[in-house]
Amino acid sequence: MSTSCFPLGIMKGLTYRQLLTYSMAVSTFKRVEAYNANIFALRRAGDSSQQYYIFKDSTEETAYTQGRFLLAQNDPKYFNYTPVQKI
Repeated sequence: MSTSCFPLGIMKGLTYRQLLTYSMAVSTFKRVEAYNANIFALRRAGDSSQQYYIFKDSTEETAYTQGRFLLAQNDPKYFNYTPVQKI
């Protein structure tokens, strides 16, 4: 069973702790982006009562940023990815 939720690319010499940390960061990024994409669709349909994701703390925001960076570095489909635009 793989613990990783993203292609590791050249990141082969990771400890289990690093792999877990990086996987959690990528998971945070994908979770926030999925939530914001749903809110974007609702707002586009006219429901402006919904709010975009608000980070719980700076640690979660750092994980989001790290996840975005890891995906941009290791997954070609995220190379030019633009996060959900807030309207």
